[in-house]
Amino acid sequence: MDLEIEAYLTIHKAGFAVLSFWLFTDKGIKLEDTIKMEDPFSPFRAREIWTGFLDHIRKCKMVPEELIDKIGRGEEFTTSIEKIHNLYRSFVQSVIHDVDSCEELKKKIRYSITGISLVVAIFDVDQLDKFLHNHRKELHGMLAIEEMWDWVSEAWISDAMKKNLAWREGWHVYIGNGRALLIVSKEANDRLRERLKRKIKEKIPDIIFEMGPSELLPGLHPPYTIVFDKERIAEEELRRTWKYQLREIMLDLTTIMENLSLQEIMLRTYDYILGEKMPKSIKGLSTLKEEISKAIEEFLNVRVWKPLTAKKWIEFGKNVMGIDEMYKSIRRRLNLVESMIRTLYDKMFNWLILLLTTVSGYLQIVELAILTGFNAKCIIEVWGVCIKALGVALLVFTIFLFVFYRKIKKIS
Repeated sequence: MDLEIEAYLTIHKAGFAVLSFWLFTDKGIKLEDTIKMEDPFSPFRAREIWTGFLDHIRKCKMVPEELIDKIGRGEEFTTSIEKIHNLYRSFVQSVIHDVDSCEELKKKIRYSITGISLVVAIFDVDQLDKFLHNHRKELHGMLAIEEMWDWVSEAWISDAMKKNLAWREGWHVYIGNGRALLIVSKEANDRLRERLKRKIKEKIPDIIFEMGPSELLPGLHPPYTIVFDKERIAEEELRRTWKYQLREIMLDLTTIMENLSLQEIMLRTYDYILGEKMPKSIKGLSTLKEEISKAIEEFLNVRVWKPLTAKKWIEFGKNVMGIDEMYKSIRRRLNLVESMIRTLYDKMFNWLILLLTTVSGYLQIVELAILTGFNAKCIIEVWGVCIKALGVALLVFTIFLFVFYRKIKKIS
């Protein structure tokens, strides 16, 4: 079985990235084989690899030299999605750190690229209803990445596939926990082909009549007339571009799954930071709160999903993947951060009040001594005591400022 894999990278300005791999297989593949392929650790045979990527893994010595030579000779080698994912992850990070023009990206990508989400698209399915009925367990196994797909209760399958989110007849779209499944019937496939073919034919002229030199046929002498076989030309153009049309269909779903994956990764990372890596200073807490609030609000106010279907997919996916619950948890933790910031500010304010009260009290003692008729020598002695006491207070306050400054600088 021949596999073609394409890699794409989406970088979010908050410091997260989605690394996507597109695998194209032939029509004869079995559904149970697809389930095995969905396992990131499932091995498969590969032959060719992008030359620039091959140079990178040779330079960084990421794999044994024997394997690099084997790949360079065009021989087959065994790999997996997990291995390719790790290699590309290292490749992206090394390029960013090696190239001076990527200085801005160095600041952006601050978190590891983690987690794997899957989107499976099946086109040209004959007798769709029968296919869905006869292969319910395999399709559920693809959606749930269930290795023992033939040993799942019917109730569980029905619950996972009860909501068809497709917006066209002859299509089925299912979204699970970080996974999505798109199935298109042969009838819908043919209908789409006919529509695209008709659009291509509309752009082709029936005839060309020219008096000048022919650009299409240099040996043709004017005047001349060319009559086009629109049917044949449209069919050839459709055959050439059909693969890209299918990609556009898949892109609708993969883009949304990338968005959902980004939300999930971001929220999980922030939940970990707020739970395990909480800063201890006002500066650290304030910076963290501002960063998280901006990132969350950006995703809550997404405006690129104009089609109603896309909005429904986003909302359904957020519910299935538990993103809404994670968001509520983050909000609760952010409220705790605000309380911690207020507490630190209150402590600092109380220390300042204590200092001012102490200084004011010493000055009042001196004023009282003057008013009660103490002689100059006595006043000087009292003032010396006050100066010493004030020195102690200033020393305590200086120590406090030093400790406070260290907390400000320290960001966990």
